[in-house]
Amino acid sequence: MLKSQKIIKAFATTPFFFEIGPKVTTSNRICPIYPDMRKTLGDPRRMRMIVSEIVKFIKSKKIKFDVILGGVTAGIPLATALGMALNKPFGYVRKEPKPGGLSLAVEGNYRKGMAALLVDDALGHGVAKKKFIKNIRTAGLKVNWVIVPLSRTNCGRSGRECIKFVKDMKVKFQSFGDIYDINNYALKYKLITPEAANLLKWYAEDAEHWNLDKKKWQHFQKYLRGKHASITGV
Repeated sequence: MLKSQKIIKAFATTPFFFEIGPKVTTSNRICPIYPDMRKTLGDPRRMRMIVSEIVKFIKSKKIKFDVILGGVTAGIPLATALGMALNKPFGYVRKEPKPGGLSLAVEGNYRKGMAALLVDDALGHGVAKKKFIKNIRTAGLKVNWVIVPLSRTNCGRSGRECIKFVKDMKVKFQSFGDIYDINNYALKYKLITPEAANLLKWYAEDAEHWNLDKKKWQHFQKYLRGKHASITGV
């Protein structure tokens, strides 16, 4: 996957980007230090930078699509911004159809047979992405590409989760960085403490089981009781 230092910097330097956990992810993992992608996507300057990098990638790969769909909810602002930048129709996809109204899982300016580009704020373990893709295809659209600015786990390193997700759904996937990249940048510029960096590293390496390791969990509990001398307080 192509890395973007501009996107990595945009996220890592966002004020209050790191939230002290424990937080439970959509994949039901316990995250000790939670990177809040939504704060970055809600910042106009940083959003413009991210969109610019994604647009360059789309054009360089000559990706063909008719409509951009954002995964509910954090993917909606990204789909909107990309649609405006590329002058393409846009909308969003839910995990489940909306009760009442038209009872649709996919909303927006589209018709059956169109090719959709799915975008979201991040990839964890692909659970939500699988639901989105299934709903897009059920609505009569094609989807061959999934693009996210960042991956929350070790997607870009070992590739275990991403490869399984991509193979299962028969799509192409692009992320411009992962939690290691965020971690390294934040540590280099003292945006987080070494203790917080360790916690993020453990989570990235084994999101499902890190908290079951007694020593690591004790380290986390000690971290929670301490004061953190970094720019972000994490």
